[in-house]
Amino acid sequence: MTMTAYLQTVQRGTLESWGTPEDIGSETVEGSPHCAGRFDLGGPDGTVLAACTP
Repeated sequence: MTMTAYLQTVQRGTLESWGTPEDIGSETVEGSPHCAGRFDLGGPDGTVLAACTP
């Protein structure tokens, strides 16, 4: 197993549009929300995931 340091000072990219909650497997209760975020480490299908969402 490899350990990766994740520092707050690391330069990160901007947030990407993820569409509606339904687009990412969730459900909207009310309103018209829009999701955005980014993967700083790993991805949705990997064993490690570090995501940022506002």
